Amino acid sequence: MYGYAIVGGRLGPADLLARDSYEVHRQRRDVLSAALVAGGVTPTPPAAAYEPERPVVTVAQAQELAAQIEREAAAAYGAVVAGGDTDWRRTGAAWLRDSAVRGYRWSGEVPALPGLASA
Repeated sequence: MYGYAIVGGRLGPADLLARDSYEVHRQRRDVLSAALVAGGVTPTPPAAAYEPERPVVTVAQAQELAAQIEREAAAAYGAVVAGGDTDWRRTGAAWLRDSAVRGYRWSGEVPALPGLASA
């Protein structure tokens, strides 16, 4: 969420992909948080702010941060596919596919097996 706020800050409010990506990740956070609460787990609240690993000053750096966010999200969704029940596996697979497409839209690249760590 915070990473996409940084991306949107560099790309501007007219960038529809950044705005859409922020909203999608916000909705998914809410779904996952509700599922954790329903299962008796209290989700750890996110940090109010953090510094990205690399400076994000240019449009290209903002796009790389967005691609990194999607790679990391795909890894999380891959874990949902691997460990969830049938409904969560379907949800995780759909989210993983969407994240791979978003990552491609940001970087022009997609790993052979999105959601899995590179060897």
